[in-house]
Amino acid sequence: MYFYGIKKFPNNTSLRISYAFFLLERMQGKQQALQELNQAAQNKPPFDEQFIIYRYSRILKQEI
Repeated sequence: MYFYGIKKFPNNTSLRISYAFFLLERMQGKQQALQELNQAAQNKPPFDEQFIIYRYSRILKQEI
């Protein structure tokens, strides 16, 4: 579902953040979640989403 949503709306940062959380919590894919957060950061998100991306990227980088 997320895959098709991102394919249809590639610049939607909130969708990418949600997908990163899904990958992290359900699929145990830390590296893939970090990649999605990096993709979301490239789309110039609003300030609140920038903070979420920054915070979780730092956490994932420390764990990896």
